[in-house]
Amino acid sequence: MHYLFNGFYRLAPVRTLQIKTYIRRMSTIREIEIPVPWGHIAGRESGPADGRPLLMLHGWLDNCGTYEAIQTHLPPTYRCVNIDLPGHGRSSHLPPGPMIGSAIALGTYVVRMVRDHYGWSRFSIMGHSMGSGVGVLYAACFPEDVASLTILDLVKFITRPVEQHPANAREAVLSYLEVQRKMTTNERPQYTYEALQQRLISVLGGDVDATAADALLARGARRNPDTGLYESTYDLRLRTRTFQSMDFVGWREFASRLRCRLLLVLAEQGGTWISAEEEAEAIQTYRQAVPELRLERLPGGHHVHLTHPERVLPIINEFLTAEPDTAAVTTAAATGRSGL
Repeated sequence: MHYLFNGFYRLAPVRTLQIKTYIRRMSTIREIEIPVPWGHIAGRESGPADGRPLLMLHGWLDNCGTYEAIQTHLPPTYRCVNIDLPGHGRSSHLPPGPMIGSAIALGTYVVRMVRDHYGWSRFSIMGHSMGSGVGVLYAACFPEDVASLTILDLVKFITRPVEQHPANAREAVLSYLEVQRKMTTNERPQYTYEALQQRLISVLGGDVDATAADALLARGARRNPDTGLYESTYDLRLRTRTFQSMDFVGWREFASRLRCRLLLVLAEQGGTWISAEEEAEAIQTYRQAVPELRLERLPGGHHVHLTHPERVLPIINEFLTAEPDTAAVTTAAATGRSGL
């Protein structure tokens, strides 16, 4: 609690939250572990057990700490299940040896496992960056499951023209073998906590401040008891290329099968992985597919939901509270299947 209190106190003038309210809400956070064949999916849960399920998915090499600033301020009618995707945060890594392939595809499998674990028949998804890509693929594959999809700063994941696929596959093989060598020799650099914090801020292009970095490092770093130094905990295989790529035509086929309400929240200084023309075409694909599309552009960087939640929360909460009554769900979670 000491760390959380300090983290909040530094940002209080910006977030305009009351300390007592914050501490009370934080007490409702529950750590969870969901069993999967290779170990467990870790996460943090909040809200009533019989609330409308909202599955929260983080971005690449992040963890569920990305929602530190907003999770307990979402509508109280929602049961928020905020997970660490495989190989991230405190979730189990896949067994040694196999390549991970596409982290987005793997995440789509995991969403189904989480859905089955809780017994949800219908639920909402919130995704940031890579987590948004997972949400789009799942909602396309299982449109009957998803009531709404909230996308934070990712119009679409990166696709590659088919003529680039052979070169990309070559790079996937080489990068996998290099990562396997590092894993075999345990080559993971270590830093003082302050140096690791500054490294994360630098890698993210100054998109996060020290407090936001702390929120990610709380689950994304560990202290080596022998050296007293810190190292990142993500599975190194997450950094390898995906052998089998998808082109824009393939992505569009998935996106055109969405049938849920859709909220797109884009940061003005956020991710710029696709061209303006591709972004416009992707948004038009969504517009033609879904019954409701809301698009908001906000000042801020790629992690604006973590650094400036007061800009994002009103939009998300308005969208979620407008969920039609027909989106009500049944859940087996109240029977105690939620984990720890």
